[in-house]
Amino acid sequence: MLTIYIEQELISDLRSAAEEGTSMKDYYWRSWYFARKRFTKEDQLFAVYLYDMQDQLVSAYRYNASSFPRNLYQTEYDSNSARIYDYVHGEPSDLMISGYYNPDAKRNVVRFVLKLHNYDEARENIGYLVCDINSNALTSIMSKYVDVDQVCLWLQSVDDQVIAMTGRASKSQKRIQKQLAKVIENYYHSDQLEQEYDGNYLIKVSQKEYNLEAFVLVSQSLLTATQKSLIRTLRIIMAGMIGAIVLLVFFLSRWMTKPVECLQNLADISVTHYSHSL
Repeated sequence: MLTIYIEQELISDLRSAAEEGTSMKDYYWRSWYFARKRFTKEDQLFAVYLYDMQDQLVSAYRYNASSFPRNLYQTEYDSNSARIYDYVHGEPSDLMISGYYNPDAKRNVVRFVLKLHNYDEARENIGYLVCDINSNALTSIMSKYVDVDQVCLWLQSVDDQVIAMTGRASKSQKRIQKQLAKVIENYYHSDQLEQEYDGNYLIKVSQKEYNLEAFVLVSQSLLTATQKSLIRTLRIIMAGMIGAIVLLVFFLSRWMTKPVECLQNLADISVTHYSHSL
């Protein structure tokens, strides 16, 4: 996502649009170009949206135009756009991880939102980029750690919707999971949750940097024989799973920012050379 900063003309015009209200209509197809050039099939990309700071759509790419909205702020169902708005117009500047369920595509969507800003002292926002991917990209990792019945594992941010879920859950566990997910999304902080629910044990591991938490429901019968050992193992597995996802995001970010750093170094060298020439 950070490779968008290589598009210097686009960034310059976004800056002008933020400061002077100029038009961005010439960039209608830029998200299509960006999606095709910067993402691979393995990324399982569903859609890319580029907005200015007035929340006006500049450009959009959709893998399937009939299943994914052209504008996230204009949908007949809840696309969790309020979460985007609160983040973009709030203080946080880190990459936001969110998601929603798309009833047209019948898919759980994982969402990454990146604020775009000037690289100066003020660091004023000039727009934002939204990338929606298939939740299978995460559940394929999660499912490797769940090889027993009566276990339900899901990822969710506090005050946000479920991002991804997997496991061989019973009907009772599915019902409890839906109730807990609503509580985490709408009412209470996850630290206020109980540890036992109708014969099931709840375990939680947090990744505060990305406001991402992993939850697992395990049946009490499964814990009876080797309770302490299994709980410890599950916590290690969940911590490792979140760590793997965070490392993936970190290394991708490092890989994608390399061209930006190279451009910055070239700019610094040019300025130094010019100064010596004077």
